[in-house]
Amino acid sequence: MRKPRIILICLLLMFMAGAASYQAAVAAIDFGSRLAQRILTEYLHRQGITVNKFAFDKAVISLRGKVIWHEVVMQCGIEQPSPFSSIEAIGVNADVLTLELLSLQPIELALHVKDFTVRSRRKDTSGALGVSFGLGKQPKRTEVIGAAAGVRAVIEGHKVGDSAQELIREIIRLSQDGMTVLDLYFEGKTYLSASGTSHAVQIRTVRENAVTRLVLDIADVAELLRYSEQRFTIAELKMAAEYPFRAPRLFALQQQATAQAKSEYSRDPQVPEDAYRHVLWSYLLTKEFGPEFAELVTDAHEDTAYAEGSGDAQMDLKNNAVGRKYALANLPETLVLSRVRTDPQVIKLEGRHAE
Repeated sequence: MRKPRIILICLLLMFMAGAASYQAAVAAIDFGSRLAQRILTEYLHRQGITVNKFAFDKAVISLRGKVIWHEVVMQCGIEQPSPFSSIEAIGVNADVLTLELLSLQPIELALHVKDFTVRSRRKDTSGALGVSFGLGKQPKRTEVIGAAAGVRAVIEGHKVGDSAQELIREIIRLSQDGMTVLDLYFEGKTYLSASGTSHAVQIRTVRENAVTRLVLDIADVAELLRYSEQRFTIAELKMAAEYPFRAPRLFALQQQATAQAKSEYSRDPQVPEDAYRHVLWSYLLTKEFGPEFAELVTDAHEDTAYAEGSGDAQMDLKNNAVGRKYALANLPETLVLSRVRTDPQVIKLEGRHAE
């Protein structure tokens, strides 16, 4: 834990240097930057990240005491096993990186990046965002172009190492789930492939209830999903845009419920195929994401029919509610079908099959 603390001391010395002469401050900033650079490289290596290149053109201090690095370049290889196990290599180029000391008690820092590019090479593309949307094979090399990004972090002086570990964990969570508790902002774009054509997709962050989420532009999502075999309501497009990193599981659970309902019906034509599909899908969503999010997803699926006052939509919404109830009651999945057959709350229509 000693070396992360040294990094913090280096940063504090750089800010304190701002009170001295400008030349002395520049020298102190350059020295502190390069010392922190070496220590950070060693620290990342212990986390399974090999830094192959880490450089900057110059470091200066602004009149307001902000430390600014220009032309920052960082290239890393990811060892196995590693928290970033799906990525083989990653490179970052940033025109301007700014570090700001917001307070000393507790120590609160703000990091801002302008005009940057993140390039990565994936080990495989099974979890890539484009695959998540059912767009088929995606290139292993991906690129994110950022206009602006930043994060605020509170560092406890006696737990610098723990604070650094937590920061890394949350960055991993953001890259994998699209969510983090970090007070973070981002605005930029990436590229996804659909039918052999590369499409620019805008990415930004929203922060609600102390959680930051990466979201996509709904117009971009609608354009991309034109190439998918599946059809979506407007509400589903919005859901996919607002929770893009949950999209693979949402689609997979829907397909699982549909396939299971079809399979059970093929074995026994007395199985209420459509009702069972709705109940099971809602059940699976609730088990994985909780009842509130499950309701958002299933309501989005029924959005068009519900708006038109369809009786089928009302029936489906009620069966979805039954599925949430089963999940909250911890009913085993193996018993869902038998309960659907006998539960008077489940609405069944003869001849209605899973879509």
